[in-house]
Amino acid sequence: MAPEKVAKIIAMSVPTAANFGRALLTNPAQQRRSWYMYFFQLPLAEMAVAHNDFGFIEQLWQEWSPGWRCPQCIMEEIKSAFRQPSVLKAALGYYRSQFNPAFQSPELADIRKRLSGPVEVPSMHIHGANDGCIGAETTVGMEGAFTNHFEKHIIPCAGHFLHQEQPDVVNRLIMDFLNKTD
Repeated sequence: MAPEKVAKIIAMSVPTAANFGRALLTNPAQQRRSWYMYFFQLPLAEMAVAHNDFGFIEQLWQEWSPGWRCPQCIMEEIKSAFRQPSVLKAALGYYRSQFNPAFQSPELADIRKRLSGPVEVPSMHIHGANDGCIGAETTVGMEGAFTNHFEKHIIPCAGHFLHQEQPDVVNRLIMDFLNKTD
């Protein structure tokens, strides 16, 4: 939205809104992976997610990054954040507002519309090949959303939290991209 203020963009694990929206409509595998987004629309979601000391969150992380175990100290930090007043409500509110315009702030309508426009700065997207949350196939064709240099990297043996699963690979890609002169 303000390319004069941003030199480069690096995104991970979530494709462009257009790609993800298309996948939610047409990709049965992604529809199954996104079950939690629909579940979060229900009033009982807060209770279910908080149940058993946020065991729901732990299960999601295992599904989203199969074969990788989040270190217990990090999972405890995540759960500690969710135990804070209003955090869970706010997190679920994010998902609820994506599907229900009644939860969207009308004064942000122009910004939401502009977010779907072309990205004008050099950009890189990194995605885990084994992402159990948002499949790597959802990134196909997203190059068209970028009017400047664009790179896409699919990291083998990584899921949704690839920056924690493959930190050396992710950090190398980030440093290489940031150090490029255009």
